[in-house]
Amino acid sequence: MATYVKSEVKEFLDKDTGEIFAMETSKTWTAKQSAEQFYMTFIDMYSACFTKINSDRAKDVLTWMCMNAEFNTGRVLITPAIRKELCQKLDISSAALSTHITALKKLNLVQGNQGTFFINPEIFWKGELSVRNKLLKDGNITFTISFD
Repeated sequence: MATYVKSEVKEFLDKDTGEIFAMETSKTWTAKQSAEQFYMTFIDMYSACFTKINSDRAKDVLTWMCMNAEFNTGRVLITPAIRKELCQKLDISSAALSTHITALKKLNLVQGNQGTFFINPEIFWKGELSVRNKLLKDGNITFTISFD
């Protein structure tokens, strides 16, 4: 947790004496870090892949998946209800959504099936950097990105 201090100096005029005096006040507070609001995109890897995505809707699907990825796992659940909502939001059919997800899988940006997907942590990560580094180091991921 981070501790913050805000100091402020105010000057006051004594109306009886005409004397100006200063009064300093400070406020101290501790703010909890909101890790759920933080995510990283590894742009060097991401930009090369992103240019290979030939559909704006597939880019929209990937962006949605990144925004909805689970903290420290990269897992994205697309239940039937979420699928229906996502299709309405993107104005695409369920079959088109499947096509876009398949295209993202072929580029090794995501993997998975039957409504459970994982985003490649080499290009996107929402969570603690130490967890990501452990996943990459231990080989607990099976993504392979290659650039032609």
